[in-house]
Amino acid sequence: MKKKFLLVLLLLAISLTFGACRKAKVVEEPVITEAPVEVEKPVYVEEKNIVEPTPVIIELPKEELKPVFIEPEPVIIESEPIKTLTKNDVAYWLEKYDDDELNQILMTQDDIKLFNDLNIENSIPLVDLKKEKTVLTKSELTKLIKSVSTPSKSQRYDENGAIVDNNFYNKLNENLDLDSISNSNEIQYAICTNRTILRTYPTDAKITKEPFQFEFDRFAETAVYAAEPLLVYKESKDKNWYFVRMYNYIGWINANDIALTSRDNLFEYVEKAPFIVVNADKIYLEGNEFSMGTRLPISKINYENEDKTVIIPVRKSDGTAEFKNVSVNSSLDVSLGYLSYNRKNILIQAFKLLDDPYGWGGLNGGRDCSAFIIDIYRTFGLDLPRNSYEQGKLSLGKQYPMPYDMNIESREELFRTLKPGTPLYILGHVMIYLGEDNGDFFIIHNYTGNYTRDNGNLEYNRVMSTTISPLSMRLFNGKTYLERIYTGKDFILNK
Repeated sequence: MKKKFLLVLLLLAISLTFGACRKAKVVEEPVITEAPVEVEKPVYVEEKNIVEPTPVIIELPKEELKPVFIEPEPVIIESEPIKTLTKNDVAYWLEKYDDDELNQILMTQDDIKLFNDLNIENSIPLVDLKKEKTVLTKSELTKLIKSVSTPSKSQRYDENGAIVDNNFYNKLNENLDLDSISNSNEIQYAICTNRTILRTYPTDAKITKEPFQFEFDRFAETAVYAAEPLLVYKESKDKNWYFVRMYNYIGWINANDIALTSRDNLFEYVEKAPFIVVNADKIYLEGNEFSMGTRLPISKINYENEDKTVIIPVRKSDGTAEFKNVSVNSSLDVSLGYLSYNRKNILIQAFKLLDDPYGWGGLNGGRDCSAFIIDIYRTFGLDLPRNSYEQGKLSLGKQYPMPYDMNIESREELFRTLKPGTPLYILGHVMIYLGEDNGDFFIIHNYTGNYTRDNGNLEYNRVMSTTISPLSMRLFNGKTYLERIYTGKDFILNK
């Protein structure tokens, strides 16, 4: 029994040893269970028989795109601060009124032509140069000259501050050369070639109301603008001056400031169309000044840039005229033809002259009160009398009378019915009405100054420019402007 047990143990030991050896052999030489792969030999064929395989396109599912929101960077726009309008801005006054009222046409160009013709027939100092006599008798011409060139009835001072006497006037009268006037005097024709002053006598000598008050030279009658047509009646004895007539005035003009031409050439030039009108205070062409209201005929228009070529008069060395083509840049304040005659344009034109210097009779390149009115209305094609008295008392127009005995309450009531742009007249002065503001009525005008009360006394405030003023300011006699206005007048036909 014991022997059998030992035999079993021996067999078990042999079995375990054999199994360990087989396991070690498997690790060193693994058994390959897959059949061996036979390697194919390459087959060589001609290139032309190669068939390219058709590519297989597999579409992958598209991912749903979701919008990506990017916070925008803030854009900073730098702008000029908004301007606060004041009484010195035309928009301040235009905003007070309805656009339909401001843009309503007061007169068409046909109406304006009729107005001008009727004003001439109204026996005021306006003429149609083309219809004037071509020959004057000695008596007619002498009378015409003496209507202007006559000694002042008031005391005057010369340039040295001395009182003017008869000897002073006698020397001036000699240069009039009245004795040389013929029995028959044929009229000549000319055109002004640069801005100048029409004078009482053929002289540059000055006389004043007060000593050395040269800015109020009493011999200065009015400015004459370049391109203004003129009738020439007579030459002075020293041959430096011509006695001439423009459409609303007569007087002596420096010979160097005009150019003689024929009647036909003159009126062909001034009537030529199309034309531009200067709407600015002034423009400069070829270094020469052309003032508000001046009409210049067009010879060519560049429709690409809107530049225009206009014709201006030039004085030749022999004193005759030639007409020269010059370019007008489209940036200049001019219009093709006259402006529309409405209240908006009256105010716009008036404000273009704000701060313009006062110039008695056009002195120092400025305007006086009535020239301020004339130049504004010339941009519409209206020809008005030169002086404020003639405008207020004699010219055609719709009147808004204010007699001196009219009380303040009635005047204020009337002013609240007046339209903006209405001219207002005081003896010796004219203004343009703007409207009511903060309980006062305002005007724009070119004037010398006003008065204020100080401890019961009147003190003078010198201005000498175009300004905005209340009608509550005072005159030399202490009265307010509101109290002394005798009429308002719209220059329109009374149909």
